Order: sequence, then structure tokens, then C-alpha cells
Amino acid sequence: ITTARANRLAYDDAQGSYALRSAIAEMLRLERGMAVEPNQVCIVRGSQMGIYLSARLLANCSGSVVMEELSYPPAREAFASFGIAISYVAQDEFGLNVDALEQLCARTNISAVYLTPHHQFPTTSMLSVARRIRLLALAKKFNFLILEDDYDHEFHFSHSPMLPLASMESEGCVIHIGSLS
Repeated sequence: ITTARANRLAYDDAQGSYALRSAIAEMLRLERGMAVEPNQVCIVRGSQMGIYLSARLLANCSGSVVMEELSYPPAREAFASFGIAISYVAQDEFGLNVDALEQLCARTNISAVYLTPHHQFPTTSMLSVARRIRLLALAKKFNFLILEDDYDHEFHFSHSPMLPLASMESEGCVIHIGSLS
């Protein structure tokens, strides 16, 4: 036990290799317009683990997590596994209905909103720029986090790629979960 505590087994930083985090931070700056430093990057085994760790961070919060009515089932299971209440908001061809989200925020305490804005899962609709801006404003107004699952940023079906929500804000309310797979 003493050997492990002294790091004699050569375990690296829990966030992942600094060199890898630096390279990913540079890629995020250049390709996705995100102002991110290596200390803001955490390497995990996949986006599902990123969702799980985000759920773990929210486990002690008093508010619910909001998801779109149609959403990624394993994310719902991750939040539920920590006993987090889940609320649902409708979506349409332009993504999450931010009017409905605002009404929900006025009635109940929200800790976070989980969504897949680039390609909504499973419909593949893209959250419009106007709704992205409004979502960020609501996060500030009602003090909730946005969990942006950017699971397939490099794939484009019927539109040009759009920069992530995390590239649009500077107040730290977006947790960007991405994958290199």
C-alpha cells in the first residue's frame, strides 16, 4: 500500500497524460473554437464515461437534470443510477424547445440540461443558433450547467458543422463531452 501511495507504480495524472491533454486542447482550439487549456481536459475511456462522471458530479445537487423527450438512453440511466431526478422537454426539427425549458426552470430547480446539440440523438436534428444563444442565456439566468454531448462532431449528414456550445460561452456553464472514436 505504501508503494502505491508513493506513486512507485508509475501511475500518471488521473486526468490523463499531460502531453495528450495538451494536444487535445490544441485540437479543440483550432477545430472547434473552444478556449480550453490542458488542465480543463480530462481523458476518459469514452463519452459514456464522461457522461457518468458528469452525473457523479451532479449527484449531490438538489435540482433535476433536464433531457429532451427523445434522448440517449444510457445518459438517462447514468443520471438515474445516482438518484438524480430527470425532467423532460420536447424537441422539434430545430432541437430542444427552449420556451418549454424556460417554463420548466420557472417552476422547478434545475441543476443541468443534457443534450446532443450537433446531432440530436436519435433524430439527428441540429440545435439552431438562436436556440443555442437562448440556452446559454437561460443557463446563466437560472444557474444550471449544460452537458453538451458532442458524440459525433466530425460526421455531417445534411448540413455544415457548427461549433459546439462550449465555443460560444466563457462563463464555465458548459461541460463538453466528446469522443475521438
